[in-house]
Amino acid sequence: MMRVFVSLLSTLLVVWILLRVLHPLADRMGLIDRPDQRRKRHSVPVPVVGGIAIYGGILAGASWWFPLCTHALFLLLGAGVLVVVGTMDDRFHLGVRIRFAGQATSALLLIFGTDVRLDSLGDIFGTGPVELGIMAVPVTMIAIVGMINAFNMIDGMDGLAGGLALIALGGVLAMPGVAETSRLPVALVCIALLPFLVHNLGILGVTRHRVFLGDAGSMLMGYLVAWTMIEVTQATASDIAPVAALWLTAIPLLDTFGVMARRIRRGRSPFAADRRHLHHDLLRAFGCPKNTLRVILSGAVLMAAIAVSATARSIPEAMLFYAFFLIVCLYFASHRIVPGVLRWSYRKRRNLRNLGHVALSEREAA
Repeated sequence: MMRVFVSLLSTLLVVWILLRVLHPLADRMGLIDRPDQRRKRHSVPVPVVGGIAIYGGILAGASWWFPLCTHALFLLLGAGVLVVVGTMDDRFHLGVRIRFAGQATSALLLIFGTDVRLDSLGDIFGTGPVELGIMAVPVTMIAIVGMINAFNMIDGMDGLAGGLALIALGGVLAMPGVAETSRLPVALVCIALLPFLVHNLGILGVTRHRVFLGDAGSMLMGYLVAWTMIEVTQATASDIAPVAALWLTAIPLLDTFGVMARRIRRGRSPFAADRRHLHHDLLRAFGCPKNTLRVILSGAVLMAAIAVSATARSIPEAMLFYAFFLIVCLYFASHRIVPGVLRWSYRKRRNLRNLGHVALSEREAA
């Protein structure tokens, strides 16, 4: 028990120290996200060293359990590959092919090094377990790379990717039936996220050391969430259905599928950057980043609570799957309605601002 406490404390302290040490060095390292007038609206340049600090903290926490088993070493190695590739992308803006090569390499290390794979999708149709057989490796590969990109693509607002990862992993820790061997690494990641979120959101008085995850951090989050979901749902003694993973990661998945579908429909590359993500749409509606973040994270908490409650109550997997499919349909259908609502909301707020300016001018004239 003492070793667990020291491991978690080490992770917390090392992440905090690395964030403070790397912050002033980021400019010299070229790891700075500079604002522009098109997509990046933050007012000042911000270091993108969050992913490096989180990975360093996880390594520090894991070091208390050396010698690690081969599976743990490959898990950390795959994560390290992503951190290196992500850091190079933050510095030199790598092409899509290079990023995908790094993601595929980390996925292969995870699959063949840890023997973690999606062998079964569970009884999602109510007709018996769907076994993947020879398709297990390619489906697992797609799932891991997909989750990596889902978190990478949704990382467009302070606290969003880190908050969603923390909710998904926290949901796993709250579920009954998770093996103790899986709880510690998941807890390490959750602890590592806390100092980052403090610095990212500028809370607890930490405003002068603001940092972003960067591609290194967002891809790392997707990788670790993917590993966690596969590990806890495919374990032999686990009572957690694979469909529960869809609910725990619903927001990143819905956002990614929705954005890519719209881009393909318009004849654009599915990986071309734009401002049509869920948080962009909600930001236009609410006009406030904090309120937008609260709404999205509240939705993620609700989804995670459904997954935890359904697991505890042994709700049939097919019922959970069809309910999630209904949410997907509603989400895509909403894209035909939401743009008009957003335009109406924007015009209403603009008119209210104009009325306020007119009233102020009249008072000053009087």
